[in-house]
Amino acid sequence: MSILDEYFMTYPKSQNAIDIFHGEWSSIIPGDIKSNGTADLFNDARIDLICNKVGGLTNANILELGPLEGGHSHMLTKKLKARSVTAIEANSRAYLKCLIVKEILGMNNVSYMLGDFDQYLNDCNMYDLVLACGVIYHCKNPIETIVKISNKTQKIGIWSHYFKESEVRSIYGDRFSYVAEIMNFKGYTGTVYKHNYSKALNIPRFCGGGNTYTYWMDLESWFSLFDSLGFTLEILSGSENHIHGPEFTAIATKK
Repeated sequence: MSILDEYFMTYPKSQNAIDIFHGEWSSIIPGDIKSNGTADLFNDARIDLICNKVGGLTNANILELGPLEGGHSHMLTKKLKARSVTAIEANSRAYLKCLIVKEILGMNNVSYMLGDFDQYLNDCNMYDLVLACGVIYHCKNPIETIVKISNKTQKIGIWSHYFKESEVRSIYGDRFSYVAEIMNFKGYTGTVYKHNYSKALNIPRFCGGGNTYTYWMDLESWFSLFDSLGFTLEILSGSENHIHGPEFTAIATKK
């Protein structure tokens, strides 16, 4: 490959920027942009559910963990009228896609940062809402992540998979370890099950965690952990039949 292959010698247009990551997009981008993505993350009912439950997000300062390609950032600011969104993304390719989307769609009150949100949560400011959509089940220590989030807000919007043996066994086979492990962080505990990404790591659009494996919590641990942190976890929707495993959309609020 020649470095000249990286040049776009056509008329300047937004589509050119999208085509840098041709074949790697997950999202349908609004407007006339052709991304070849299939997920409608710029019009996501899960975000609407969370917004409605907290009574709206107008003028809110929001921390978004793992923005992927900017779809939820766009909803939070353009549709739901949040004042600002700070979004932390560890995957460098996803981060660059977010910057492209920000430029094309004029998301001036969104700030994208490249790095580990677990470290950012150690010393960041308080937020009106922390959105953790599709990230906690990818974390190396989900207990640690949830404890840290709970220290930075009184409202947490969540979408996540959770462990239920009968369902994940049929989908993932031996990529899940079925031996329950008690994981803890600063005295808070939960039951977790190890998940190996396996062949998924060879897919260019992979946007899971930064290790070859991660841990999923069982549903009982989700509720008991938030209760011990002084939060009420309310499931707004969910299914055991999701293609990638049991899932729920929820809001956790400080008691």
